[in-house]
Amino acid sequence: MLEIGRRVEGGGLFVVAAHVTKSEAERIRQERLALVCREVCAGCRQVFDRRQVPEGRPIGYYGQYCSEPCRNSKEQEIKDLALQKSVSGQVVLIIDADDPYCYVATNNGPRDKEHQHSHYSFKMLTETQEFPDSKLSLDYCFLDRPIVSLSTQRLYPLVRFALVRIDSYARSMWAIVGATMEEGIATSFGVGSVPIIIDLRTTRMDSLPEEKRA
Repeated sequence: MLEIGRRVEGGGLFVVAAHVTKSEAERIRQERLALVCREVCAGCRQVFDRRQVPEGRPIGYYGQYCSEPCRNSKEQEIKDLALQKSVSGQVVLIIDADDPYCYVATNNGPRDKEHQHSHYSFKMLTETQEFPDSKLSLDYCFLDRPIVSLSTQRLYPLVRFALVRIDSYARSMWAIVGATMEEGIATSFGVGSVPIIIDLRTTRMDSLPEEKRA
């Protein structure tokens, strides 16, 4: 066997039989690379090639968008849904219907003109496991955007997050909330509050006509 090519994102070295010509090996490598780099945009749902996007790279923390407008549109959709289902100081976990992602949205409340900050802010610690039996990794962030803060998480086999809610005026902590997504199943916990879970993978009972609820 003859190793031809280089290490690429999502795959190792391409290996072909020794009798394959260099040009044919390059063609095979390009075809496989195209398959590796194909992605479904979490915004417009179109398949795109991750090598052929603005600035030469996908958009978003996980590279899940083909363009900045798609990312902005999707994030606004998630924020609007979180605002519809929550009040100031609450946390909303939204599990998307088609995407391998979930979204943690915090309702921070309106920004106070005098104090120049939102009523609530949140500190979040996230624990993820990318593959079964792999080590756990931790990540920390501070969610203090005006109105709604948003954090996107890939639905790995295991994702946990915990947040503390801080009252900006009283400068004190008033709630600890969190959730665990394990093999796609979400459970929540909380002291002082609990996260609102919106699972778009299932049909919500309150969206069905009354004759179908019985």
